[in-house]
Amino acid sequence: MNTPAPYDPSSIFAPKDTNGVPAPRVFIAPQRYVQGVGVLENVGRYLSLVNAGHVAILISERGRASVGPRLLKSLQAENIDSVFCVFGGECSLEEIELHRERLAGRVDCLIAVGGGKCVDAGKSIAFRLSIPVVVVPTLASNDAPCSAVSVLYTPSGAYSSFEFFPQSPALVVVDTGVVAADPERYLVSGMGDAIATSYEARACLQNRRVRKSVLSLNDD
Repeated sequence: MNTPAPYDPSSIFAPKDTNGVPAPRVFIAPQRYVQGVGVLENVGRYLSLVNAGHVAILISERGRASVGPRLLKSLQAENIDSVFCVFGGECSLEEIELHRERLAGRVDCLIAVGGGKCVDAGKSIAFRLSIPVVVVPTLASNDAPCSAVSVLYTPSGAYSSFEFFPQSPALVVVDTGVVAADPERYLVSGMGDAIATSYEARACLQNRRVRKSVLSLNDD
C-alpha cells in the first residue's frame, strides 16, 4: 500500500506573489462536531455519515477498559465490525507504522479514542491508510481533536516533527459525561492550552515570514 505524499499547506494556499501580498485566511474544521452527555452511545449511528462498515479503534488499555464496552455496544447495534488497536503511549513513527501495517486493507474508518497523543497518532494512521478518522476525546487537556496536524515524538517521548493533513477529522464526538469525570487537572491543562494558543496565533500573525506563507512552522 502506497503512503500518501506529505501534505504542505503553504504549497497550496501561500500567495504566488510574496512581495507584500498577505496570505489568505483558511478555515480548518471537522466535518461534524457532536457534544453532549451520553453521545458515546451514538457513535455507531454517527458513522453512517462516512459509510463505515469495518472500523479500527485506537485506544489505550485504560481507555478500552473504561469506555471500550460502551463504544463497542454502539457499533454492534449498527452492525459495524470493529477491531481494537492498543495505543502504546507515544505518537511516534514507529507506533504509527505498526498500526498502519496491521490495518492496511482491513478497515474503512479509524476511531481514535483518548488524549492528545492517541488522537494525533490516529490522524496519522488514517492519513496513511487513506481513510476517514473519527475522534472521540476522553480528556479536555489538549486541542488535538479538531486540528488537521499531528505532533510526532520519538519512542522515548522527545519531540520529533509534525505532520499536516489535507482533511480534518470527519467527525469529533465529545461525551461531556466522560470528560467531566476525569481529574480536574486535565480540564485545567486544557484551559492553559487554549490560552497559550491565543498568544501563539498572535505571534504567527505578526511574524513577517508567516505573511508570506500560510504556515511557517517549518521555519520557526
